[in-house]
Amino acid sequence: MPVQQLVALIFSKKEMERTIIRLKLDFAKIPIYSIDRDTLTAAYKILNDVHELIQANCSTSKFDGPTQALLLDLTNRFYSKIHHCFNGLEKPRILDNLEIVKEKNEILDNLFEIILARDVLKEKLRPSETAKEDKTSPIDNCYTTLSTNLEIIDSESPDHARILQYFMDSQSPIHNFCLKMGHMFRVVRRDERERFLPFQNFNNRRLLWHGSRTSNIAGILMHGLKASPSGAENSTWNRGIYFADVSTKSAWYCRVASSSEVGILLLCEVALGNMNEITRNTTFPEKLPEEYNSIKVIGKYQSPDVTGLMIDGVQIPLGTPQKMKQDADMEHNE
Repeated sequence: MPVQQLVALIFSKKEMERTIIRLKLDFAKIPIYSIDRDTLTAAYKILNDVHELIQANCSTSKFDGPTQALLLDLTNRFYSKIHHCFNGLEKPRILDNLEIVKEKNEILDNLFEIILARDVLKEKLRPSETAKEDKTSPIDNCYTTLSTNLEIIDSESPDHARILQYFMDSQSPIHNFCLKMGHMFRVVRRDERERFLPFQNFNNRRLLWHGSRTSNIAGILMHGLKASPSGAENSTWNRGIYFADVSTKSAWYCRVASSSEVGILLLCEVALGNMNEITRNTTFPEKLPEEYNSIKVIGKYQSPDVTGLMIDGVQIPLGTPQKMKQDADMEHNE
């Protein structure tokens, strides 16, 4: 059954291990069942300290001796908690710029999502006194833990046709890979409709793509999309939930390495409301102005018809993205 296959995939220990390896972490020192929240929280705190130190010295072209020493100490403390895998003579990168801090922060986010799924898997596979009496399979138990209803969308239904068209048409002409649709599922998370009620009257609701590693999907289904999966207070960079109207842009974040590998792409109803539209990364506001509900970074490539289809009042962009005469930093909208 497709639903059982999906649940087995998102709770796959192999997928979790694959993510750790692709994050270039030392799998021997970070086995799946040894990752703990306290270590991740401490690592987040170190990155936040690095961020504050860099920001405090951003007016200078070069860090002074004491600042360099502090950054080196913080770097060593970070790598002692999150063991990386270095090849040959490769040296650990010093955490001395915001880009690398962002990169390491994303690693921690991925690890946090992994432990959410791992804890469920660990609990459901643990032998118990009632194991012999319990005829429910571990996969069914994991599915129950999601508190989410998953149902496959009939390939002959109008919704399937509309979404498939959007999926195919919104693949960017400048991306060097193509996507193929496997199964399509409708996701209904417990109490999510009630939480969405305050935003359902927004006159700007759209279906937008969100990509993430397969090992992150169980955590997303259980707890929803979050600006910071850990819930940790961290101001390393502009936190938010990011979406795209180009399927291949979001699919890139699934980190699928080969044509034979399966990725999971989320299509979400997003209440954008009044958008603060910008074209420069440098004008990205630290805090969303009160008169706006969301931020849209406008890209060079745009869908010809942004309101071509509607499903229950939700707009679906139509057409292959085309390059416009738009002076923008990014290739695609975000």
